[in-house]
Amino acid sequence: MPKRILIADDSAFLREQLRGFLEQNASWQVFEAANGVEAVQKSGQLHPDVIILDYSMPEMDGLAAARQLRRRTPDTPVLLFSMEDSGWLQSAARQSGAVGASRNRTGSACGTASSGYLLTNARWYRLDERHSC
Repeated sequence: MPKRILIADDSAFLREQLRGFLEQNASWQVFEAANGVEAVQKSGQLHPDVIILDYSMPEMDGLAAARQLRRRTPDTPVLLFSMEDSGWLQSAARQSGAVGASRNRTGSACGTASSGYLLTNARWYRLDERHSC
Protein backbone atom coordinates (compact mmCIF):
# COMPACT_ATOMS: atom_id res chain seq x y z
CA MET A 1 0.00 0.00 0.00
CA PRO A 2 1.40 3.44 -0.91
CA LYS A 3 2.54 5.74 1.87
CA ARG A 4 0.58 8.98 2.06
CA ILE A 5 2.50 12.18 2.82
CA LEU A 6 0.88 15.56 3.47
CA ILE A 7 3.06 18.66 2.93
CA ALA A 8 1.93 22.00 4.39
CA ASP A 9 3.80 25.15 3.37
CA ASP A 10 2.56 28.58 2.33
CA SER A 11 5.15 28.68 -0.46
CA ALA A 12 3.83 26.95 -3.58
CA PHE A 13 7.39 26.84 -4.91
CA LEU A 14 8.71 24.98 -1.84
CA ARG A 15 5.74 22.58 -1.85
CA GLU A 16 6.44 21.84 -5.51
CA GLN A 17 10.15 21.26 -4.84
CA LEU A 18 9.52 18.95 -1.90
CA ARG A 19 6.73 17.13 -3.71
CA GLY A 20 9.00 16.51 -6.71
CA PHE A 21 11.71 15.15 -4.46
CA LEU A 22 9.36 12.87 -2.54
CA GLU A 23 7.64 11.57 -5.65
CA GLN A 24 10.92 10.04 -6.74
CA ASN A 25 9.70 7.14 -4.62
CA ALA A 26 6.88 5.66 -6.69
CA SER A 27 5.23 4.13 -3.62
CA TRP A 28 4.62 7.52 -1.96
CA GLN A 29 1.50 9.59 -2.59
CA VAL A 30 2.06 13.28 -1.85
CA PHE A 31 -0.69 15.78 -1.00
CA GLU A 32 -0.42 19.52 -0.34
CA ALA A 33 -1.85 22.15 1.99
CA ALA A 34 -1.13 25.89 1.87
CA ASN A 35 -1.38 26.54 5.63
CA GLY A 36 -1.93 24.91 9.00
CA VAL A 37 -5.72 25.14 8.91
CA GLU A 38 -5.80 23.35 5.57
CA ALA A 39 -3.32 20.74 6.83
CA VAL A 40 -5.53 19.90 9.82
CA GLN A 41 -8.61 19.66 7.57
CA LYS A 42 -6.89 17.56 4.92
CA SER A 43 -5.34 15.21 7.46
CA GLY A 44 -8.85 14.22 8.55
CA GLN A 45 -9.82 13.49 4.95
CA LEU A 46 -6.60 11.90 3.68
CA HIS A 47 -5.33 10.01 6.76
CA PRO A 48 -1.66 10.48 5.82
CA ASP A 49 1.13 8.29 7.15
CA VAL A 50 3.31 11.35 7.85
CA ILE A 51 2.73 15.11 7.84
CA ILE A 52 5.43 17.65 6.97
CA LEU A 53 4.69 21.18 8.25
CA ASP A 54 6.43 24.47 7.66
CA TYR A 55 6.92 26.39 10.90
CA SER A 56 5.89 29.81 9.58
CA MET A 57 2.52 29.82 7.77
CA PRO A 58 -0.45 32.22 7.71
CA GLU A 59 -3.73 31.42 9.46
CA MET A 60 -2.14 28.70 11.63
CA ASP A 61 1.60 28.13 12.06
CA GLY A 62 3.25 24.72 12.13
CA LEU A 63 3.42 24.50 15.93
CA ALA A 64 -0.30 25.20 16.35
CA ALA A 65 -1.13 22.75 13.56
CA ALA A 66 1.11 20.09 15.14
CA ARG A 67 -0.72 20.49 18.46
CA GLN A 68 -4.11 20.03 16.79
CA LEU A 69 -2.87 17.11 14.71
CA ARG A 70 -1.44 15.40 17.80
CA ARG A 71 -4.88 15.57 19.46
CA ARG A 72 -6.78 14.43 16.36
CA THR A 73 -4.34 11.86 14.95
CA PRO A 74 -1.89 10.89 17.71
CA ASP A 75 -0.42 8.00 15.70
CA THR A 76 0.56 10.14 12.70
CA PRO A 77 4.15 11.44 12.86
CA VAL A 78 4.51 15.16 12.23
CA LEU A 79 7.80 16.63 11.01
CA LEU A 80 8.33 20.39 11.34
CA PHE A 81 10.59 22.32 8.95
CA SER A 82 11.80 25.89 9.11
CA MET A 83 14.35 28.27 7.72
CA GLU A 84 15.25 28.98 11.37
CA ASP A 85 17.78 26.89 13.21
CA SER A 86 17.31 27.27 16.94
CA GLY A 87 17.21 25.14 20.05
CA TRP A 88 13.95 26.85 20.94
CA LEU A 89 12.30 25.53 17.79
CA GLN A 90 13.54 21.99 18.42
CA SER A 91 12.07 22.07 21.92
CA ALA A 92 8.82 23.73 20.84
CA ALA A 93 8.38 21.21 18.02
CA ARG A 94 8.67 18.26 20.38
CA GLN A 95 6.35 19.88 22.91
CA SER A 96 3.76 20.43 20.17
CA GLY A 97 3.80 16.73 19.35
CA ALA A 98 6.07 16.81 16.31
CA VAL A 99 8.73 14.13 15.90
CA GLY A 100 11.30 16.90 15.47
CA ALA A 101 12.31 19.99 13.57
CA SER A 102 14.81 20.47 10.79
CA ARG A 103 16.19 23.60 9.16
CA ASN A 104 16.48 22.47 5.57
CA ARG A 105 13.27 21.30 3.92
CA THR A 106 14.38 19.99 0.56
CA GLY A 107 17.84 18.55 1.21
CA SER A 108 18.50 17.02 4.61
CA ALA A 109 14.80 16.97 5.29
CA CYS A 110 14.24 14.17 2.85
CA GLY A 111 17.45 12.23 2.58
CA THR A 112 16.95 9.48 0.05
CA ALA A 113 13.35 9.36 -1.05
CA SER A 114 14.00 6.41 -3.33
CA SER A 115 14.92 4.17 -0.40
CA GLY A 116 11.88 5.07 1.73
CA TYR A 117 13.55 7.26 4.36
CA LEU A 118 13.17 10.85 5.49
CA LEU A 119 15.87 12.60 7.47
CA THR A 120 14.85 15.03 10.15
CA ASN A 121 16.94 16.54 12.90
CA ALA A 122 19.84 14.27 11.90
CA ARG A 123 17.68 11.20 12.56
CA TRP A 124 16.24 8.89 9.91
CA TYR A 125 12.53 8.16 9.79
CA ARG A 126 11.58 5.07 7.79
CA LEU A 127 8.14 5.37 6.23
CA ASP A 128 7.72 1.61 6.26
CA GLU A 129 7.90 1.53 10.06
CA ARG A 130 5.76 4.05 11.95
CA HIS A 131 7.43 6.03 14.74
CA SER A 132 10.90 4.64 14.19
CA CYS A 133 13.16 7.66 14.06
